[in-house]
Amino acid sequence: MHSLFDELSFSCAALPINTSAAELDTTFTIPTMGSQRRLQVGMPWFVRHPKPKWLGKQWPVLCGLLRSAGIPIYGPVEHLADVPAASLPLRFATRQNASPFNSLEMKTADALEICLRPESDEAAWSWPSEFGQVTDLANFVQTVRVAAGGNTPIGVSLPVGAANTDLEACLAAQVDFLTFVADPNLDDEAVLIEGLTRARRRIEQADRALPILLVAHPRDVGQCVKLLALGASCLSIDSLLESTVDTRPAQPVSAGGMLSGISLPTPQTEPSLAKTEALLDTLANQLRACMQRTGAHDLAAFRANRLRCLTDHLSQLSGLTKLGHHPT
Repeated sequence: MHSLFDELSFSCAALPINTSAAELDTTFTIPTMGSQRRLQVGMPWFVRHPKPKWLGKQWPVLCGLLRSAGIPIYGPVEHLADVPAASLPLRFATRQNASPFNSLEMKTADALEICLRPESDEAAWSWPSEFGQVTDLANFVQTVRVAAGGNTPIGVSLPVGAANTDLEACLAAQVDFLTFVADPNLDDEAVLIEGLTRARRRIEQADRALPILLVAHPRDVGQCVKLLALGASCLSIDSLLESTVDTRPAQPVSAGGMLSGISLPTPQTEPSLAKTEALLDTLANQLRACMQRTGAHDLAAFRANRLRCLTDHLSQLSGLTKLGHHPT
């Protein structure tokens, strides 16, 4: 299956001699507006839809792996209630439009995302009617910021490919990060690439150090790394992670003989996390290898200028330099 990501290639550049992959900085920070706090995330990946109920006893183990790798999760505070303190990863919470404020959720979250899309996933994205003006959003963000304690990073989620006016509204509202969500029902790589690169360029033009969290569905580790270079600061890895863990709930089976027709629970087999640990290692190793190859010592330098594209179509779509051409 042809992918636009196959038309992207990393350019080569030299790092200082003897620079090892282990010395490369894969962290990124989210500064909090009006506060001295800067939330540091160890690796540029996150888990958007964890399934602690289905993972059972392996859920704390997975949390420990994510914490060790520096990977945050989304979810309510109750997801981490039974996880040992030494295994707790960073937690990003979401507040849905029209939901009541939950003091415990907000004050214990390491970052808080305001989700403004309609409750129905089938509905087209639009701003709620309460936000008719940019100042309305700015006032609401400030209200949430105060309710969360004043030093928690506050972000807003937008669809990938959002209109420039929507992005400008978020910039004007002084959010601390943006989350772009790809439509799971529309697997359009052109929309993803164009929307991400356009947003990153506008943020840089505004001279803002504004992280972009991207909820997408990468098919492999290579796509994850290229999405970071295209402008994402952090990327959801749910689609890859789920392939390494059996998150299917146990199905009841029928007993035989005299007990025929009576459903009995299937013996619970705990899923192995060896594949998960291997995936996290592969993600880290491939990212560092690409950073080393392109001469990027940290993630701030690992951007679109490290990429080249193979076709005129992708060059026009992304603004990237075509391979074999030199920018003027």
